[in-house]
Amino acid sequence: MFGLEDRFFFLRRRFQQSKVYGGEKIVKDSNTTGNSERRWVCFLPAAAYDNRRVRSRYTPSNGDNSIYKIPKNAVSPNPHETSNILWGIYQDAASEIESLKDSTEISVIGVSLGNVLAFKLADQYPTKDLISVTPGADLPLCIWDGIGTKEVIKQAKKDGRTLEDFETVLSTWSPMNNLNNITGEIEVHLGYWDKVIPYSNGVNLVERLRQAGKNLTVNTHPLFGHGSTIVRFKSPRL
Repeated sequence: MFGLEDRFFFLRRRFQQSKVYGGEKIVKDSNTTGNSERRWVCFLPAAAYDNRRVRSRYTPSNGDNSIYKIPKNAVSPNPHETSNILWGIYQDAASEIESLKDSTEISVIGVSLGNVLAFKLADQYPTKDLISVTPGADLPLCIWDGIGTKEVIKQAKKDGRTLEDFETVLSTWSPMNNLNNITGEIEVHLGYWDKVIPYSNGVNLVERLRQAGKNLTVNTHPLFGHGSTIVRFKSPRL
């Protein structure tokens, strides 16, 4: 509540975090529900993916689905490494969509960092739904300002990298740069006390979606931070 759990989680993780970035194989959980006319693609951060109860909140019952795990250390002091990790996951998901029948309805879920993949996928392929949980408009700025990436940015600065370096490499992943072609309904969940992906960055994205005339529903949770918005997520669409 009030974002305190976010601070505790990342304070604890600070002492557990590996300095090795990338190098993980693509991990996904594919489920068949008997409804092959609809396909859900979900991108979850590792902490949510590894928690069965949380993952179940993002497992649709109304269509076949693939849930991708984003590695814990996907955000690196070297933005090129981050981009390479994201591209690997994105290309796997895109290949899966390309293999489906043309009549299959596609829906996408993005959670935390997973939003950069969800928005890019929804911008590239026609989607029925896009569900976005704790997103931010500007990926480089989210990384630079969020409490969850302080150690990453500290190392990046030691290596001589600046915000401008992150913008040069990672702006192509920012949701604000991947929304023009989205045609389906968009459902956004924001935590007012989110300090991991700052709430203001999420509001920025919502404003851009409204300005673009998107079919948008916004749920702002006034007492929740980043983690609590994710673990308490509910949507009638699933």
